Amino acid sequence: MRLTFVATALAAASVAVAATATTSGATVSAATPSRPPSAGSGYASSASLAAGGPIHGMILSDANKPFGANIGDLQRLADDGVNMVSLYVTNYFTSPRDPQIVTGKFTPTDQQVSAVIAAAHAAGLAVELDPLLWSKGAYIWRGALDPRDIDSFWSSYSSMMLRYAKLAQSDGVELFAIGSEYNGLQKYTGRWRQLARSVRQVYSGRLTYMAVTQAIVKVGFWRSVDYIGNSPYYQLSTAALPTYNELRAAWRRPYQIIRSVSLKYNRPVLFNEIGYLSAQRATAAPWSATPNGPASQTLQANAYAALLDAAATRSWMKGIIFYGWSTTSLPTDKTWSPRDKRAECEMARRWASLTSPHLPDGFPLGCLGGHLAASAGLP
Repeated sequence: MRLTFVATALAAASVAVAATATTSGATVSAATPSRPPSAGSGYASSASLAAGGPIHGMILSDANKPFGANIGDLQRLADDGVNMVSLYVTNYFTSPRDPQIVTGKFTPTDQQVSAVIAAAHAAGLAVELDPLLWSKGAYIWRGALDPRDIDSFWSSYSSMMLRYAKLAQSDGVELFAIGSEYNGLQKYTGRWRQLARSVRQVYSGRLTYMAVTQAIVKVGFWRSVDYIGNSPYYQLSTAALPTYNELRAAWRRPYQIIRSVSLKYNRPVLFNEIGYLSAQRATAAPWSATPNGPASQTLQANAYAALLDAAATRSWMKGIIFYGWSTTSLPTDKTWSPRDKRAECEMARRWASLTSPHLPDGFPLGCLGGHLAASAGLP
């Protein structure tokens, strides 16, 4: 169905038109060409990132998964207005208290990492490289890492990060994450500052660190990186199908907290990772990978739209990187991926270039997900 519809679209469409869409009773305006690009709206090319332009991102390669599995959709992401893809590079820790850093099943070779970076650049996309640690064996969140021998662990961690920073430099990576959701390690402020200094000696791009939700206020080394990173999985609503307006209003309190950190350290904020399952009640516990309700394109679309529009009004927001893309997702599933779902449309309506391929009705190709959802009878 998609191939037929897209072929028709490419033949019939030329330039997008300004439009509005109704999302569970709330009318959401598409970004207009005259609006300057922001974290939430307006087209921004990857080239604009060098001058500090907004980041419109998608996690392309997930942690503890086959590296580069979604590389076939790079052009589609670019057509949706994504200007940066995030690559999680998985290494493993053996235990939270006595950790050894080891390779594992899904640790890519450096050659594999370089190949995906090159493919992203060839598609006109910038890259965030995020080397992170995953538990080997039974799942333990990396935030639980709190080594008894911090000196030994930090020596290994620093060596790993410097190796990837050198690879990032040689491959022209635009953004490098020195850490991700390490709640138990964030107390070592001096060590993180030294790591950032060491990375800057071998890497000339921008740096970030990602703290989870309200842990952002406890990090003391934000001035050592360029972007304050956050994975803001705040509970927004416990309703089965909250409206766009309800979710938009729910961002007021989290943004007050996040803004206070931005002001304190004089750094812009990047949502390095944020996403929602395409299922009812997904905004009640957005950090959970287990759906608590039936499939729902409406909820995921409302959550995307509310977040993007809330971000568009805040000049200190550097960008949003959505979690996460999968070429195997379906309009009827309950996964995080927005592919072929209304959430892809909400993202593309705000981010896509006017010169990207569009459907005959003027909407970006990503809006085909709405047609697929309707044909499947999904709410």
